[in-house]
Amino acid sequence: MYAYFMHGVEPVNVANKDTDIPWPLSMRWPLAFWRGIFAPTPSDFVVNPQVDPVLERGRYLVEGTGHCGACHTPRSLTMQEKALSESEGDDYRRAAMRRLTAGSPPACAAKTATVWGLERSRAGRVPQTGRNDKSVVFGGMSDVVEHSLQYLSDDDITAIARYLKSLRRAAANRPQPRWKTAWRKICGRVTTVKPAPRCTSITALPATAPTA
Repeated sequence: MYAYFMHGVEPVNVANKDTDIPWPLSMRWPLAFWRGIFAPTPSDFVVNPQVDPVLERGRYLVEGTGHCGACHTPRSLTMQEKALSESEGDDYRRAAMRRLTAGSPPACAAKTATVWGLERSRAGRVPQTGRNDKSVVFGGMSDVVEHSLQYLSDDDITAIARYLKSLRRAAANRPQPRWKTAWRKICGRVTTVKPAPRCTSITALPATAPTA
């Protein structure tokens, strides 16, 4: 198709449409300052030899080539991502994984990962098909499935699932910040943190690869 459109189709002499973005939104130069302050510095992916290779593969796909955090992490008032990788702390583990797993409590991560399609089921796998027996992907995520996720291997889908589940587990084990505890005491709303509900209806993927 590229060769056909480049060499087999005659070009048309039509001027490009003028931009209709109003001033001051049409100014592009402020983006240079924004990028200088907020754009991350490119760096090579560093494999941690102490971590399960399956989890590291999942981390590479989620944080690197998949750059899932570009859509699934919160942004500040100046619209930069608060965190793009696990190394950037709680903003990534807390917010990104909550959005990727439909807001389920940490103990339900295995169930939600299965509903999302990260484990084999009769309805197929959502990342590769864009649907299951409950729902379909839509919006920008449909483009991700069409142009990217459907081509992943089963091993890569499993690696992503295990990595996401490991982040949910880390978020569940994170102690509450001191300021939040102090604020509850001031407001007279000191409560005991109850364990999240357990999800036992769907068999979970193991968090790490089995050993021989």
